[in-house]
Amino acid sequence: MIRRMLIDIIDDEPHVREVLAEIIEILGYESRQFSSGDAYLTFVLEAGYQPPSVMISDVRMPGMDGYSLMRRVHALYPAIQIIIVTGYHEVKDKCADVPHEFMRKPFNPEVLEATLEAFNKG
Repeated sequence: MIRRMLIDIIDDEPHVREVLAEIIEILGYESRQFSSGDAYLTFVLEAGYQPPSVMISDVRMPGMDGYSLMRRVHALYPAIQIIIVTGYHEVKDKCADVPHEFMRKPFNPEVLEATLEAFNKG
């Protein structure tokens, strides 16, 4: 079943957030942007929080890293699909305990599109 998706983008690099948001908009989805894991977790814990369909998070950010954020968000909202992105040589299975997709920066827009379409159909 195809559904309208809201995608939250968490990355400390403004350019990366903007590019991801632009691609997501071109694909017909909506997005919200956050500059850190700490800022996003604060938002998640607010009353009235509306969970997204997908969370895309960088790994290495000041404060809370993407892996810690992924675990915290998954514990609260296990239905959120998660994509972890990194420009570093991270170990793909570092968070095997939490279901997620893993993408390297610079990411391929076609791979992102296919991943989001798979989530949307799932």
